Amino acid sequence: MLRLLVGQWQLKLLSLALAVGLWLFVASTEPREIMLAVPVEYIGLEGPLTLDGPRREAVDVQVHATRWAAGGVSPATVRVQVDVARLREGDNLVPLQPDAITVPAGVRVTRVAPGWVTVRLVRTATRSVRIVPRIQGTRRRPSSWAGWWSSRQLFRSRVLALQSNRGLLSRPCRWTSPAAVRR
Repeated sequence: MLRLLVGQWQLKLLSLALAVGLWLFVASTEPREIMLAVPVEYIGLEGPLTLDGPRREAVDVQVHATRWAAGGVSPATVRVQVDVARLREGDNLVPLQPDAITVPAGVRVTRVAPGWVTVRLVRTATRSVRIVPRIQGTRRRPSSWAGWWSSRQLFRSRVLALQSNRGLLSRPCRWTSPAAVRR
C-alpha cells in the first residue's frame, strides 16, 4: 500500500505542480469590473478659440479587466481626452466613445457615463492695457539724490498685453496691487 503512494513520486509531484499552475492561470484570467471617476482632459486648443463657462471635470468609466491587469487600473492610468481642435465657436456636444479612451493593456472600456460632454468655445481677443503706477505713502529723504526713484524708473514696460475671451476684455476694469519697492 505504501509502495503505491510513494511509487513514481516524480510523476505525481509533476502532476500536482501542473494542476496548481492550471488553477492559477484560470483564477488570474477571471475578469473584473471596475468603476472609476476619471478626469477629463481638453486637448487641441490652439488658435483663436478658448474654453469658456462651466465644463465637466470628470466622467465615470467602467472597465472590464483581467485579474493581472486590474492592479494597474487607476484614474492616473485611464485617460479621457476631448479633442476640441475641430469644434466650432459656441456650444458643442462631444460624444465620449469607449474606444477613444486610453486604458492599460488587458483592460477594455465597457461604459462611460455620461456619454457626452458640452464644450463652449469663444473667440479670444487681445487687449493692451496701460500700466499707471501710483506710489502711496511717504518716502524718507535719502542721503543722496541717487535714492530718489521715479515711477517711470520702476516700470520699464508700461503696456501689458492681455489675452482672454472677448467678454472679459470688453468690460472696463481697474486692478490695483501693492508692490514693495526696495533700493
